[in-house]
Amino acid sequence: MTPIQRSSNFELLRILSIVLILLMHTYSQAQNNDMTSGNYYLGVLINSIGNIGVSCFILISGYFGINFKKFKFIQLIILTTFYSIVLYLINYGFTISNKLFNALLVIPLYKNWFIACYLILMLLSPYLNAYISASTKKNLEKLLMILFIVFSVLPTIFNTPYYTILTGGGKCLVYMIFLYLIGRYIRIYRNKNVKKKKAAGLFLLMTAIICSLNIGMGFLLKKPCSIYALDCSPFILTSAISVFYLFKSFVFQSKLINYLASSTIAVYLLDGLRLFVDSHIIHLHIYSNSNQLLFLLTTEVVLVFTMSIFIDKLRIFLLGKWEENTIYWILQRYTKAEKI
Repeated sequence: MTPIQRSSNFELLRILSIVLILLMHTYSQAQNNDMTSGNYYLGVLINSIGNIGVSCFILISGYFGINFKKFKFIQLIILTTFYSIVLYLINYGFTISNKLFNALLVIPLYKNWFIACYLILMLLSPYLNAYISASTKKNLEKLLMILFIVFSVLPTIFNTPYYTILTGGGKCLVYMIFLYLIGRYIRIYRNKNVKKKKAAGLFLLMTAIICSLNIGMGFLLKKPCSIYALDCSPFILTSAISVFYLFKSFVFQSKLINYLASSTIAVYLLDGLRLFVDSHIIHLHIYSNSNQLLFLLTTEVVLVFTMSIFIDKLRIFLLGKWEENTIYWILQRYTKAEKI
């Protein structure tokens, strides 16, 4: 079969999305009560931008549509479990603990919220795609508006994203389905180019609003506030869509970008490498009140990203064929079981 050539502009957005998530997670390791105001505001900015990462990733999935394949489904389960065990060995060594149990059963225990939700989204994708194909533009728009109000606007206005049916501030299956539907809607009904300046300007405006609201609310409440930078925030959603359209306007092909982007899921799954890098090399928490924090934070992110890419390419080189044969063996057994 002739391999499908991926659009490098969207592949670059995948890379950026993963890097933003990694940057946000890494910054959390430096947070403590001794932070300078400058480093605190740096964190506000990072969260205001970083939380578009997951939304952009799912918008891309929705835009191109998930074509459910059993091979890819099983592969993601194996990959997630494999890297969960690898991270455990790297961070805790050859010891026996509850964390090892969690690593082995990372999928059925839903220990990785994004992967668990994405796997379920893959299972639901044929039915979601069928609904979208059968639905009219008007009905889809009505549905999206309802979901936008109940899953984004209301939880943000009333500051209750963690205490409603929308769990984790948008880090849940229902919000992921919402994002997927938006991606499909853009592809079918809004598949147009937006001026780069307009898309970039909207992104900058949303970032400024998010930072201002979080800082202002934090000042009023006298404690850190991140409500307006959560995944379900309408400002984050608008920011993610603007960035999506910005990258959509770039049309180019790059073998290097496509090569790196093929390991973006691995980078996400190996996010826990930052714990190893931080405890053995960088020690970010020591620099929470230093003007070197941004440089060291960037260094740690680059290190983790590079290590993750290297590990994944090494896995493919050493275990790729075995992994492929294992999946085909599972599929053959599954097919035989269906016939019985």
